[in-house]
Amino acid sequence: MRNNSDAKELDVLRWLGRNISIPKKFVEEIIRKASITSTNVGQLTEDDIFRIYSVIKEITDLSTAENHKSMIILGADGKAKDVVTIPALVPIATKMRTAHTFMEGVDEVLANEITEEHGNLKTSEIDKRVSVLEHDLAEQNKAKDEVIAKAKAIRKIASELMGISQNGIINNFEDASVKEFLAANSASIILDKGRKYLEVLGERVLIGEWTLARISSYLFVRAKELERGCITIEDAKAKLNAQLEKLKSQTSAIQDKIVIKTQITKEWYERYRWFNTNDGLLAIGGRDASSNSAIIRKHLTDNDIVFHADIHGSPFFILKNAKQASEFSSSLTEVAQATVSFSRAWKDGLSSADAYWVEPNQIKKGAPTGQFLPKGSFVIEGKRNYIKDVEIRVAVGILWSFTHFVLTCGPSNSIRKQSMVYAQLLPGGNDPNNIAKKIKSELFTAAYANTNTKDDKYTQLADFIKSISIDDLTRTIPTGHSKISIAEKGEWAKDFQNR
Repeated sequence: MRNNSDAKELDVLRWLGRNISIPKKFVEEIIRKASITSTNVGQLTEDDIFRIYSVIKEITDLSTAENHKSMIILGADGKAKDVVTIPALVPIATKMRTAHTFMEGVDEVLANEITEEHGNLKTSEIDKRVSVLEHDLAEQNKAKDEVIAKAKAIRKIASELMGISQNGIINNFEDASVKEFLAANSASIILDKGRKYLEVLGERVLIGEWTLARISSYLFVRAKELERGCITIEDAKAKLNAQLEKLKSQTSAIQDKIVIKTQITKEWYERYRWFNTNDGLLAIGGRDASSNSAIIRKHLTDNDIVFHADIHGSPFFILKNAKQASEFSSSLTEVAQATVSFSRAWKDGLSSADAYWVEPNQIKKGAPTGQFLPKGSFVIEGKRNYIKDVEIRVAVGILWSFTHFVLTCGPSNSIRKQSMVYAQLLPGGNDPNNIAKKIKSELFTAAYANTNTKDDKYTQLADFIKSISIDDLTRTIPTGHSKISIAEKGEWAKDFQNR
């Protein structure tokens, strides 16, 4: 790289940055660590090249864990400003702290930037007013400094003139010592409309018959007046400061309200209808033709069983890892209830319906020769295992999932047992949008029923309920009109309360 004739006159920093493709601030640190004093590439010695090479090799050595850990670079305010994975490239005096992962560091840096930018947009008008007040304050400070300086200078001149008068010069402005003194102190004798004035820093004194002593006394009085004028300036400053503090408080209040919502990574099954049975098995179901097709084609394994309602317009539900169906009789009933409840039976206002389950090898993904299968439909061969007269009802519940709350909807019995709060639904009543609003309200009320409102756990639960959108609730519940039969705390809430 160094021996390239085109690079001889290049600046060392620019040359290194171009060739190893890293930011200037890191190049500067490499050059500092290598103790390079040459400015141009052509001046680099063999020893310089060896030191640069050694530093780069050292900091990029993947075998050294200390060289490769994610560090968050902090600004003067203690907030995350940048994140790096090679701490050795960062200047020694830089404030840093460890990040658990690089992406966590990036997340924090971007969250701060977004918060700051959003805050600036929210407070732009206030910031303009703050800027005007700060300018006015600066002008007041400047005016005060000028008045104090002027009063001090006038007092000095007055004192000197008093001294000259005491030396016997009473009213002779033509005296050489007086002229010399006036010139040295930016004072002068001026003639205006036939009258003589002594002008001192913009202040004029009619000298006429006045003696130096009398002029000196007048200047002392004028200096005091100027100093008293500073009180008025201080009063104006106090009012400006009060306004400024008020505006800054408004800005702080707005900034404090800006929160970047943490994005919680969803599990793969949350894109479908889902719930956990009381036996601890996962059940997933289709929301529409596309997801019906997806769960069968992508997620069905030999260890699962497949459910369908004995009615046109039914989703497929898969009970995962149900190797021996007879061992999970309660799970079979629960999934059957979910299957019929999310079928057309809900929209038709039925109170019960039949469902059946089959083995994975009974599902044929292709249509018979000469026939056509609509999207989301499959051919089922062989024996169907029926579960008769399944009651049509579901519950919407909020579950605690290790680190956060999740919203789900499924068979009443399993949702009631596993939820913090739940609302049981039956067919008929309000349209999906209105019932979703009512569900949200009822869940919020149930969260605080007979609860210490200062309990952080329930505050967190209430905040989660507030954050649920009506659209999310509408997508979660069955299609069609619904009504709420029960809304209360779930059985798991007792366990949660004791944690």
